[in-house]
Amino acid sequence: VKSTGQSFSADDTQMLSTLSRHLAMVLQNAQLYDDALQSRRNLEVWLNSMTDCVVIIAPDSSIQFMNETAIKHFGNWVGHPYPDTLAKLAEYTSTVLGEHRQPGHEAGNRFVHEFAGREYEIAAAPLLNPERDLSVIHVLRDTSERKRMEEERRKLEQRAQINSRLVAIGEMASGIAHEINNPLTAVIGYAHLLLEQEVPEHLRTDLMMINEGAQRVSGIVNRLLTFARQHRPRREAVDINTIITTTLDLYAYELKTSNIEVKTHLASGGITTVADPGQLQQLFLNIIVNAEKEMKIAHNGGRLTIRSLRHDDYIRVSFSDDGPGIAPENLERIFDPFFSTREVGEGTGLGLSVCHGIVVEHGGRIYAESEQPGGTTFVIELPVVSAEAPPPPPAAPQRDTTVRGAKILVIDDERAIRDLITQVLSKEGYRVTAVDNAEHALARLQIERFSLILMDMKMPGMSGIELYGRVEEIAHSLARRVVFITGDVMGEDTKQFFSRHRARYIIKPFSIQQLKRDINVYLNDL
Repeated sequence: VKSTGQSFSADDTQMLSTLSRHLAMVLQNAQLYDDALQSRRNLEVWLNSMTDCVVIIAPDSSIQFMNETAIKHFGNWVGHPYPDTLAKLAEYTSTVLGEHRQPGHEAGNRFVHEFAGREYEIAAAPLLNPERDLSVIHVLRDTSERKRMEEERRKLEQRAQINSRLVAIGEMASGIAHEINNPLTAVIGYAHLLLEQEVPEHLRTDLMMINEGAQRVSGIVNRLLTFARQHRPRREAVDINTIITTTLDLYAYELKTSNIEVKTHLASGGITTVADPGQLQQLFLNIIVNAEKEMKIAHNGGRLTIRSLRHDDYIRVSFSDDGPGIAPENLERIFDPFFSTREVGEGTGLGLSVCHGIVVEHGGRIYAESEQPGGTTFVIELPVVSAEAPPPPPAAPQRDTTVRGAKILVIDDERAIRDLITQVLSKEGYRVTAVDNAEHALARLQIERFSLILMDMKMPGMSGIELYGRVEEIAHSLARRVVFITGDVMGEDTKQFFSRHRARYIIKPFSIQQLKRDINVYLNDL
């Protein structure tokens, strides 16, 4: 128009006006379409950024949409019927459509299901698609990791509870040691004194039985302390057959009352290696106890066969029972911490895990062979380790080991132990004064000089350590003459005290031969 210089007619103006309105509408609709398209793109970006899986199933049971997380978990099935791995979602779709025919209903349908070996929590809700049909959107949250963390937290809590109980057992064992070792010292000591005398043969036999029984009780107390971790792991030359025998002695009564017959086929001549005897005893005891319980549950008794042999560079110990056996699916899990096939409250699932740890710590391996029915055999293989022979001690000077006439002060609140020590040392030619508490001891130290002071660690009122401090105040040189007698488990504080002061000590229960030997050594060292 501009080029021709002509102007618009009225009809042209009307036409342009109409065209303008239509163009404006087209542009507006185009903008709405662009906005909708952009909103859809934004929605897809948001859905793809989710860590949960999102799957939309159309009314024809085809998969209409999957976000990137869902595709990573299940593969890309958009535009296809749902695969077998997601067949359960079709059931949830039917459930949701059956209950909620109107879109926008609150997503109140929640399910839990396992897909491809992982557990998912599923929320489902109806969704109105552009064709005005109802689709169903499913949001799947992978809870496997959360479940694993919850299980790990539960195990940690259970382990903490068990550790707390073990600490309590350790404290109880310490108290038991003190309460038992005091009278046990007297029983062992007086039995030895009587055996040194001329007594009829039948009485000597009885005394030997008393002494052996007391020694056995002493061994049981030490094993309890080892089991309660009151003794530090150590390495020393041990005979495997001896540990098996002593472990059976420890559990002999329970095996007998459970109608368990024990057969042993142990290598002749013994099998020696370097190991922690307390840990090996705990290892063997756990396996024996497990076998006893399984056989008792299965048929109220059974037979346990124990074998030991040595190959060139390793030791093999096996424990075979005729119990119900272990299911194949459990055979590979029996050494897992907290795994147990028993009812709640009948086992912690820690026993065999502890056994596995002990064997691995010793550089060996442990495994089980089992048939149902037919029983179970636990096999332990340990390397043969040779102990280096310690250098021979320097030759001791020739001297009379008994310092006759030496004055010794004995402080112990147990009368039987005071009288025993007094009787034994008096026969050795020492002059012995015995008192029952720290106050009486301090009174005697003010007026007499003593070559040696034997004091109990644990006494009513002032303890042995407190009394030692008072002795140091009297004379530092006098504190060097103190020898402690202890029936308690030595904790870190006590060990540090002994190390700091280089203190000498004798542990209850002691034999009279040990007492005489130690006293002679201490006096000659002064």
